[in-house]
Amino acid sequence: MRPLVTVGIAFYNAETHILETLNSIHAQTHAPIELILYDDASVDDSSRIVSQWLVDNGSRFERIEYLSGEINKGPSYGASRILQSAKGSYFQLVGADDLLYPTKLSDQVNLLEGSMEYGMVFSNAHRIDEAGVYLDEDYYHHQHFKHVINGIAPQGSLYEKLLEENFIPSCAWIARTNVLRDAGGYNPHVYIEDWDLWLRVAQSAKLLFSTDITSAYRIRSSSIMHSNANKKKAFASHLATLSAHLGNSQHIDQLLAPHINRYSIGLYRAGGYPTRYLFKNVCMNFSLKSFTYLLLSLFRLRISLS
Repeated sequence: MRPLVTVGIAFYNAETHILETLNSIHAQTHAPIELILYDDASVDDSSRIVSQWLVDNGSRFERIEYLSGEINKGPSYGASRILQSAKGSYFQLVGADDLLYPTKLSDQVNLLEGSMEYGMVFSNAHRIDEAGVYLDEDYYHHQHFKHVINGIAPQGSLYEKLLEENFIPSCAWIARTNVLRDAGGYNPHVYIEDWDLWLRVAQSAKLLFSTDITSAYRIRSSSIMHSNANKKKAFASHLATLSAHLGNSQHIDQLLAPHINRYSIGLYRAGGYPTRYLFKNVCMNFSLKSFTYLLLSLFRLRISLS
């Protein structure tokens, strides 16, 4: 008997692409699959589209759970609700516009079934545009991560490497459900849920890298870093995530220092006043520039420094 895999989708106003995502899950060669959906108070046609799709295709799944909220609370809250409800031995969250290739779940479950010392497996992903057209570079070759060489990511104990950069594509992983829960699950109070959880997972579990490209990550004009409002949310989320790891050791603090500098100044430039984080930045990266940003934030002044 193959292990039950939980696939979750937390969606908000996803009417344009969610059918493609659902169809890519339906086409998985792995069985059985539990599908859990969380509608984060969508105001478009998403709810009707998903409900009708479930009527037409629900028999493919071992179990289906449809959750919804009355007010929009963001992707982290939906992810947390889904993980709490999961009954599968393995778990994957999928973006409502991303695609899984047909053997994705089967291949990655097989890897973990044969490698009990690992708690999670991840891979590279293709990049597609809003119309589903493949972009020239895959995720790794486009991002130019420090720890990914020629499309090959590290594996094993990755905590310190993940503190420096999040090189795990959000659609290209699967984990043992108990490992995610033992790490505390998704934090509903951060805007970007995956990096926060990966860091806590990597503190106690080893991560396995697969050279197969297993999924497609969609690039949209409304993606996180395409507006100041989203940048503010992203930078604040990164700061909250990384600050939780400060003080573990002098070495960890040194790894985090350039990121606290980057994200605290980035948050100010995006329109925020992150005085608390800018104070930490001055303590870790003192310079006239960092001190000036602290004063600007403290007195609620908006000046762009070169």
